[in-house]
Order: sequence, then C-alpha cells, then structure tokens
Amino acid sequence: MIHIVNGVSAAAALKNTFPETADQIISLPIDFSVGPITAIHLEHGVSIRADWEDSSFHPLNNRSGEALSIYQRSLKELKEVKNGEQLTIWTCENALEQIGLRIACFLLAGKQLELSIVNTQQALNEYLKDQEIQQTVRHSGECNAKQLAHFYNYSSLPITKDKRTAFEEDGKNLLHSTSQVRTWKNGEILEEAETRDDAFIIDCIKGQVAESAGNDYVDAIRVIGEAYGLSEQPISDSWIDYRIRSLIEAGQVAFIGGLQSMRSYKIKAVD
Repeated sequence: MIHIVNGVSAAAALKNTFPETADQIISLPIDFSVGPITAIHLEHGVSIRADWEDSSFHPLNNRSGEALSIYQRSLKELKEVKNGEQLTIWTCENALEQIGLRIACFLLAGKQLELSIVNTQQALNEYLKDQEIQQTVRHSGECNAKQLAHFYNYSSLPITKDKRTAFEEDGKNLLHSTSQVRTWKNGEILEEAETRDDAFIIDCIKGQVAESAGNDYVDAIRVIGEAYGLSEQPISDSWIDYRIRSLIEAGQVAFIGGLQSMRSYKIKAVD
C-alpha cells in the first residue's frame, strides 16, 4: 500500500501508525493553502515557491528548504507509481489537505490504480458517534496512531471514477491558480486575498494587550501562539509572523524591538 499524506506532522503520525509494514508513505509537506502554487509540480514552479518563502519568512523560522527537498522527492515517487498499485490518499477538512488530494490525483492521472481516500475528520465523527465526547481536528496530524489505524481499517473509501476525474480537473485548475491564499469552506476551495487573516490577527493582538496588565506592547510570539491555536483552519507560525510584519509595514500594527525573529519584538494594534 502507498499512502499519500499532506503535512509534516501527518506524515510522522502515519509512520508511527505503520512502523513494521512495507507500506510506502509519500509526504507532500508544502502548505498549499498559502503562497504561490502555480505549476508547483514543475521545477520552475518549485523555484518560484522557494523564492516566495525566502522573501516572506525569516531565515530563523523558514523550514522551506527541507520541505521543498522532500516535496521534490515525493514528486519523483508519484511519477514512479506503477499501474496496478493500491494507494490511499489522506485528507481532512482544510485547504492544505484538500488541495493536496487534488494535486495528487492530477499527478496520478492516466495510471490504472486502486485509489482510496480517508477523510480523518469524517472518520473521527464516525469513530466517536456513540460517545458523549466529540472532537474536531484541524488537520490529520492531530490524530494519534490508534485513531489513524482504525480509520485506515474502517473508514477508507474507494475513489470512484467520476470523483477521481473531478479531483484531477480541480488539481489541474489549482496548478494554474494565481492567488496567494486559499480557504476550504462548505466543501469548496475558495481563493482569497492575502489579507484574509489580518483582522483575526489584530483581534488576537488586542486581546493579548487587554490581558497584559496595562502594558501597551505584548510579545509577538504570544500573539502568534494564540492565533495558531485559535484559527479554525491550520495556519503556520511563519505565516502569522509574515502577516504581522505586513501589518507593521501597512501602519496597522506598531512594534518595538528587532524584526529578525518572531521572539525579538513586541507589538500593539494601531487605533
């Protein structure tokens, strides 16, 4: 079995789930929900993505070099998938994994394969249906190995021919997308402005200032941690830091300290 999974944490969780099997895990570690993904399946698209991450994220926070290297290796592994193989694509209710699902299907187009899908949120709902406690996961990496093993055994569904065709077409269109931000909402991938999260981040800044016992400025890292924890869709700390610095440039947020790392400056919202 070949597993295709999006995100570093989700890939690590799957490796813990199948440590003693011959299953192959192909990881797509790029956050497809933000930044350029135009032609991200080709060398020049990967180069554009790398340039964007280098210019947007701090070198201390930027882990894109390793992620892009893994991603390029994964592209090669997807090309090498042979007819007749069995593949499971893991996804969840977020833009990152829904886009990854569609791009993976596009890259596998034309191959005679047995394709299945596991949606970890839907599987979790089924898993907990008779229990009083309900749980929501923002991404597959929030599931533990026991849950993932159960989902694989009991919640894996075949991808029909029509659904596979639709995913392939969506993937093709996404690889021509020129937007910088993409959101998963009501079963659709929506293209949005780069400023999508700015109002939410400013609310987090104001909330932290209000709780800081009269201090005008609060540590940026505290705001980043709160925004990371409270966001409905998974967003990275590097993305939040990037948007804070963009808000500083726009005059909507003031700062003291140095912007060389997310731990070295304090911020407040400008009224």
